[in-house]
This record gives sequence, structure tokens and C-alpha cells, in this order.
Amino acid sequence: MRVVEIVESAAHICVLLAVLPPGKGMPAAKLAEFHDLSATSVAKQLQQLSAAGLVVGTTGRTGGYRLAKAPSKITLLEIVQAVEGDIDGFQCREIRQNGPCAGDPCDYKAPCAIAAAMKRAEAAWRTSLSKTTLASITRGLGKQLPDNIITSTQSWMERSIR
Repeated sequence: MRVVEIVESAAHICVLLAVLPPGKGMPAAKLAEFHDLSATSVAKQLQQLSAAGLVVGTTGRTGGYRLAKAPSKITLLEIVQAVEGDIDGFQCREIRQNGPCAGDPCDYKAPCAIAAAMKRAEAAWRTSLSKTTLASITRGLGKQLPDNIITSTQSWMERSIR
């Protein structure tokens, strides 16, 4: 369940798109600029998010990216799955069957207790992320940030949206 930087940046990109006015978009370069991210990395993430049906892009002078559906319909789990795939975070290698005291493979009928615990933890993590929408995250932004950051962000966005 290691969350890599690409998941963090993809989630922040989606949050930024979630607060855009309806019908407006933001160029990929501006999305990269906002958090000082690599334009190449952001372009790849936008492709993945687009392939997952979470964002749509338009071209031309007024082109840019916007969410493909309402922020209340996009979960953090969908974002994680879009950029990382739907793989298990813990891969049991059955190392309990190695070493000088290991028995025959048929001696290990019960699932590994560590693997079972990790699967339960991952299931709880996925359940939590599946209940957390972009809308629920954006609702709390104003309470978390000082007024000067909100004001500068609003000003920057007004200059950057299309």
C-alpha cells in the first residue's frame, strides 16, 4: 500500500480540476506549473486519467483538461487505479517455505497469517478510498488553507483557465 509520488500528483491535479468553473479547462502545462511538477510526468498522468474516463482534454486555443464527470462521482480509489493499475500492494512470496526449517509445500495448507493481515489492511484502505470523493476533499479546502493562499490560488486560476 505504498503510495508513490505519481498518485499524490494525480490526485492533486484532479482536485485542481474539481474546483474549475463548469465548462472550463486548464492546459496541461498550467497543471504542471501549479505544483511545480514535470510537464512530461503530468502529461503521462493526464493520459492515464483520460484513459480511465476521469478527465477529458480538448485541443486548440481554448483547449485544456477538465473532469469527465462530477467531482462527487470520482473517488480517490479510481485515481489510484488509473495511475497505478489495480494491483495488490502486498505480494506474498511464501518465504515461510524457505530456509533450513521449511517443510514440504503441502505442509502449508493455511494461508500465511502475514499475507492475510496485509490483504485485510489493503481491503480497508481501498474501501476508505472508494468512499472519498473529490467533492468531499474540495469541500474542506477553504478550512485548511490560510486566506492569502486561497486568494493567490484564485487569482492564478483566473489567469490560467480556458
